[in-house]
Amino acid sequence: MKYFVLLLLFLSPACTWASYYFSPVGSQEAFLGNAGVGLLCSPGSPLYNPAGLGFCEYQLNLTVSGTGIAYQEMQDPAFHNQTGSFTSSTLMTSAVFSVDEKIKTGFFYSYPTNVDNTFRIQDASGGVTAKDVRFQYAQGGLSYGGLIDKSLAWGFSIAFTWNELRSDSIINTVSAGTTTSLNQKKFEQQNYIALNPGFVWRARDDYSIGATLQWRALNLYSEGDLYQNQLSTGDTQATETFGRYTPHTDPILGVTVGQVFHFSDNTFLLDLSYAPQYALPSTPIQQESDLSLFNISTGIKVPFRSVRFMGGGSFTQMSNQSISMLSTGINYNNRTYEANFGLYYKYSQNSEVGASNSDTLGFMYSSSVNY
Repeated sequence: MKYFVLLLLFLSPACTWASYYFSPVGSQEAFLGNAGVGLLCSPGSPLYNPAGLGFCEYQLNLTVSGTGIAYQEMQDPAFHNQTGSFTSSTLMTSAVFSVDEKIKTGFFYSYPTNVDNTFRIQDASGGVTAKDVRFQYAQGGLSYGGLIDKSLAWGFSIAFTWNELRSDSIINTVSAGTTTSLNQKKFEQQNYIALNPGFVWRARDDYSIGATLQWRALNLYSEGDLYQNQLSTGDTQATETFGRYTPHTDPILGVTVGQVFHFSDNTFLLDLSYAPQYALPSTPIQQESDLSLFNISTGIKVPFRSVRFMGGGSFTQMSNQSISMLSTGINYNNRTYEANFGLYYKYSQNSEVGASNSDTLGFMYSSSVNY
């Protein structure tokens, strides 16, 4: 069960805000390595730090961003083959507008995660376990941000999240001359509310710092269905079982701190995230102890004539699972319109025996209109 639990550690985004995303998400943040908690104003602020909305001067902003196309390959060390697939998805859609002179509000929707992973492990007795797990995750919500004074802003987001997990397993065991074959299917759905309070402080004209809490606060719906079909040597008929269980629903908390430095016309961003109770396994038998998540995200923006070059990277570590991501792009911005486009590369590695690694290369875009 250990290797399956560790896979779910990667697949179960218990409170995926800001740097906790395993794919590039946001407006310019997606091209800056998913860093942006310390930004004073960005179309991606509803996702990264709603306090950044307090510094926005426009009356209305509409943003759409996504991956035009991405290609993913999985390296399976057990089967020694690769399977490739093309995907495209909406990374973020948002609308931000003024409530009054001091308060901005924003609606957002994001569909950042769609993952497929495979395991195959053979034990010393000759038994074989093969699993295929598919996971989808999306969220949408409402953000508020406002100024406390000219250098300090507050913000608050509430998100309604949805995730779905499907797992197919074939488990063959050999013991005392008896061979048992178990086919197992799992289907889980979860809906919950996540809260994201934060602040941003503009300490100087060339430096700002922000922080957010990511809190999976309230479970709305959580159900898992389990189907098993088992046949052993000497049996004349397979044994079928069907049951339901409740995936883990306890509150989960994490924190992100982000800084933004301005050097001449250049901008450097650094975000650090930590969740001591990040991922909990979605299995009937719960893990004995919670495992932590650590993430570092960094980005840089350099002007060149009428555009800005952007680049960044992030690294996430969760037990045996590590995810590295690089992104780069070009930003064009005038008073009423902002456009970003570029590329990203993501490598996911699981050191557990039999687990799949994956490479993803994709094209990204983002477009914003201000009024």
